[in-house]
Amino acid sequence: MSQPRIIQPHDLSTALDAFGPDAPTSAFYPSLGHQDALNRLSLLATPGVLILIAGETGMGKSMLVAVAAETLPPTIAPVIAGPVDETTTDVRFLKSLITATGQRPQGRTGLELTTELLSWAGSLAGSGRSATIIVDDAHRRTGTQLEVIRTLVTTASPTAPLSVLLLGEPDLLDRVNRKRNLARRVTLHYALNPLSDTDGAALAAHRLRSFGCLPDTVLSQDAGFELARLAGGNPGAIVRLARLAIEENGLASGPITERHILALAGDPAATSAFRPAPGSGALPVRPGIRKGGDAMNENRNPDGSRRANVAQSAHEKTGAPTPDFSSDSNRLSG
Repeated sequence: MSQPRIIQPHDLSTALDAFGPDAPTSAFYPSLGHQDALNRLSLLATPGVLILIAGETGMGKSMLVAVAAETLPPTIAPVIAGPVDETTTDVRFLKSLITATGQRPQGRTGLELTTELLSWAGSLAGSGRSATIIVDDAHRRTGTQLEVIRTLVTTASPTAPLSVLLLGEPDLLDRVNRKRNLARRVTLHYALNPLSDTDGAALAAHRLRSFGCLPDTVLSQDAGFELARLAGGNPGAIVRLARLAIEENGLASGPITERHILALAGDPAATSAFRPAPGSGALPVRPGIRKGGDAMNENRNPDGSRRANVAQSAHEKTGAPTPDFSSDSNRLSG
């Protein structure tokens, strides 16, 4: 493995690319929660399994989908549903699934297309493989599309091995629970929680390292902590704010510091960098941070300097809730 190179002022574009919107899966930071979610996806190898993963906008669900598609065992054939919009009917939804298998949809009705999809899943059984349907933005799917998913999961069997992974915003679980027959099929549901300040800073450093940059030459350690605090631990917000800080300050005079990040707190450009579209729920900004001022002092010494907490556990007094898993006969929740 090559050693990270020391970034120079003229390498500004590389630092910006590290926080770009289309980063490869190598930029995925396996925080405690994200890695735990990935580990639990091994359940998808069992036909009839239905897993729900929920999280606010920017919590890394789409990246999780991409990583899962690459890391699932070779015995699982991932089928990623097409994007959803107001024109996505039940028929178009099913056709997008069939197209994702590499087949050309032949049926015209929902029933014909469902049968076609299950027939394809059955063809995998002979080679010891199974299908996993992955649906991102599942909270935006219609009630009848959720019923299609229930039908697929209910019909799954060793002769038509198929499982489903649904990812969406927190109201996904409520929508599923309102459909009792679908809720009974849920094997596991998992909530992605905000990152701690330590994990948030580590995410920024990992992004830079994955692009061949030496993190300390782009972001000081304190800057990483402030990014996480200002973004409320939201990974997507951390990435967008880091890019904004680099765009506004450059690297000619040295790495981005805590002072640069604090200056973003009252900047409208910073707000728009991590606020989602109206109506989709605002991302949290942690209290106590103001433009030109100081952050909350729970991580500071009496003289105002930051306490060292790099070795602190990712979920120990750092502001991120520790995942809470409870179980009953067939369900785990996070």
